[in-house]
Amino acid sequence: MKKEQFIYELIDNYLYYVNLNNIVMENYTCKERTAKSLDVAIKELKLCLDFYDKLYEAVKSGSIDEKMVNVKLEYIITCLSNKEKNTMINEIKKHSADYIVGVDEFLKKNLLYDAKGKEQVISQKTIEQYILALRQKEELIMCGNV
Repeated sequence: MKKEQFIYELIDNYLYYVNLNNIVMENYTCKERTAKSLDVAIKELKLCLDFYDKLYEAVKSGSIDEKMVNVKLEYIITCLSNKEKNTMINEIKKHSADYIVGVDEFLKKNLLYDAKGKEQVISQKTIEQYILALRQKEELIMCGNV
């Protein structure tokens, strides 16, 4: 995998979710968190790029196969992406638990699974739909309709 592709994949599959989480949680909690979160992400990216360079030094020396390097790089991208998605889900759950009775079931119904009960990909669209459903539920609770 070329370095440009690795960087693109990190941005698309990791930084995207870091920033989405910042936007969602700042809007939901009205607390600033972006600077700290991006500082952590920058450190992660530096580690990833240093690791990339070391792996490709090993490829040049012939001590590791490029296919194995690609597997390792894809694994890193997947792990970082999943870690950030899980962080987002846990933060949403933590902050909405004060308002939503049965928050685990609400999360499953409105974010983790689609209408047919099939697990769905966490994306900007699914997060937006979840936040809308959450706000509607909170509004019903605040109006005493639930």
